[in-house]
Parts: sequence; structure tokens; C-alpha cells
Amino acid sequence: MFERFGRLTECGSCLRILILYLNIYSSGRISAYRRHASARALSGNEQRNTWRGTPHWAILTVVTIPVAVLVATGGSASVLGDLYAFGLLGAFTLTCLSLDIVRWHERHPIADPAQGRRVADPDTSTAGGAHVGRLTFALGVLTTVLVTVAWLTNLVAKPLATAFGGGVTVIGLLIAAATYTLGRRGGRPVVFPHVLRQGYPVLFLARGRRAHPPATVLAILPRQADQIAALVGAANRAAANGPIVFVQRGTSDPPDRAPRLFEIVNPYLEDEAAQAAFSQAEGLARRQGLNHRYLYLPHTAPPTAIAEFWRTLRPTEVVAVAEDEDLLSGIPHAQVERTSADGVSLVHLLSRPDASAVVGETPASPGNAGR
Repeated sequence: MFERFGRLTECGSCLRILILYLNIYSSGRISAYRRHASARALSGNEQRNTWRGTPHWAILTVVTIPVAVLVATGGSASVLGDLYAFGLLGAFTLTCLSLDIVRWHERHPIADPAQGRRVADPDTSTAGGAHVGRLTFALGVLTTVLVTVAWLTNLVAKPLATAFGGGVTVIGLLIAAATYTLGRRGGRPVVFPHVLRQGYPVLFLARGRRAHPPATVLAILPRQADQIAALVGAANRAAANGPIVFVQRGTSDPPDRAPRLFEIVNPYLEDEAAQAAFSQAEGLARRQGLNHRYLYLPHTAPPTAIAEFWRTLRPTEVVAVAEDEDLLSGIPHAQVERTSADGVSLVHLLSRPDASAVVGETPASPGNAGR
């Protein structure tokens, strides 16, 4: 009797743990699905039913996949464990390899064409990161080798898990590639910009390391769709094949409701106007072959956010439409140029060579300077 009671208690505990993990998995996946759908990264929608207000399509998509895997494996615990090991070791291998690449770049200097030699990476010391010594780097490489050997051994020793897990991975990548390609062909490419958050630095990457320079031109995207093409063209001419950062300041207030369980809070995904502006700029930039990046400023960002971001990037020029000239206050500049393209009035702020020495001063408003 006591033995049966112990088994029932054990089964009940396992069932509670299983239900807990199922709730965590479902809530997280559904929230991610809804956020990707709102950003048009998934070919679906986040409609809610009128009965309970739940996203039924997201729930159906999230639940169908693990149930299909469970049915396909016949509920075998050993097969499910092999599949788990395939994904876990593969994720650890890629994570360790990525960290080794980052540490390799931190240990080695960068090429400076202006000086004709290799110099130390200035971001390594300014970003608060400590120098990576040889022993630390060697231990990281050793960890990567051990995890990779374990994963490769699992691939050979568990061919069924390798075929099944690899097939699921390939199918997922194909679906993602098809969705992205269809979005681009439809003229609405999906853009996931950096979102400016107070207290967190904005780092732009290029080939696994921090971009140098992050930008030569800072372009403020207008809200009017018919002005974006003129601004992108002006930024392209000013950059002269250099990197461009397109900035969009949000105008929509954040939702006043409390976040749901495991909900991903991102103000950009609530701003449909900013998504449309970035999408249009992305299509134009790709056709012109620009080296470009994106930054989104939430509506709650302070008025000086663009000026503070300028001090981080140090671009040589700032471009904006005349209607957004008030957003450029506080940016040090040596000269203001006013041009017109396709009937759109543009403002160009040319930075002075010694702008870093005068960051603390209050520059004149762009509206009172120029030629």
C-alpha cells in the first residue's frame, strides 16, 4: 500500500513538473509568435477569439509542433532524450564558438587604414570589458573543443536523432528563408532595428566585431512616406559608400496595460508607422547597395536622445528633412547646408573636425545657421 502511494506521489510530482514546463514553453512560444507576427516576420496573424480573448492560431501552431514530435517518436523517452541532446549540444557549440570569436577580436588589434597600421580596439576599454588573457582565451577554446567533440560524437552515435533533429532544423530554416524572401518580394521587408534603451549602449557589429566607424552619416527618417526616398538618396550621396545609420523616433505611446506572462515588451513592435518607415527605407537602401543600420528611439526617450546618440557615433554628417529640424538641437556642427531633392527640403549638419572637444558646449540651433 505504501509502495503504491509512493509511486502515485512520484507520478503526481512528475506530472506537476511536466505541466509547469508545458505552461512556460507554451506561454513563451506564443508570446514570441505574436510579436513576430506583429512585426510581419511570420506569415500569420495574432487574432484573438471572442470567447476568451486568446490568440488561437498562435496556440495551435505552438502546440501542434511538440505534439507531432511526440507522436512521431511514439512517446519513447530515449528518443526524446536523444533529440534533446542534439539541440542542447548544438546550441552550446554555437554559443561557445561565438564567444571565442568575440574574444579573438578583443585580443587582436584592428586595421586602421588612415594610420596604415594595426591599432588597439578602442571599444575594448571604453565598453567596460577587461582584457582577455591567453589563459582565459585558451580555457574558452578548450571548452568549445570539448563541447564540439561531444556533439559530433552524439551525431555519429545517434543517427536517428541526427536525422530527425537535422531535418527539423532544415525545415525551420527553409520556412524562415521563404518567409523573409516573400516579404522582400512583396516590397515590405522586415526590419528589426536596435531599440535605444536608457542605460544600455548601442553597439553595431560588422563581421563579428564592433563596426569601425559605426556610421559616417546619421539620417533621421521622416514620418511622411513620400519623403523617405529623398532622404535615403541624400544620405547615400553624403556617405560616399560609408556606413549609414537610419534613426526613427517613435510617436506612439506605450500601452497602458500590464505586460502578460512571458510577454516580450518591445515598443517598436507596437509602432506600425515606424515599421512601415523602416521597411520602405530598407527596400530603397538595398536597391542602392547601401551599408546601413537602423536605430529606433521610443516615444519615451528624452528630447536630447539623438544628440546623445550622435556623441556615441561621431558621424561626419547628419541629414534630416526640414520638418524634423527641431530634433537636431544639441548636435555640435560646423556648418549647416540646406538642399532640396524631389521637392523635399533637407537639412545637412556638417560636423566640425574637433567636435569631440566641444561636446559640452551648447551649439546654436540649426534653424539660425546655414547657407
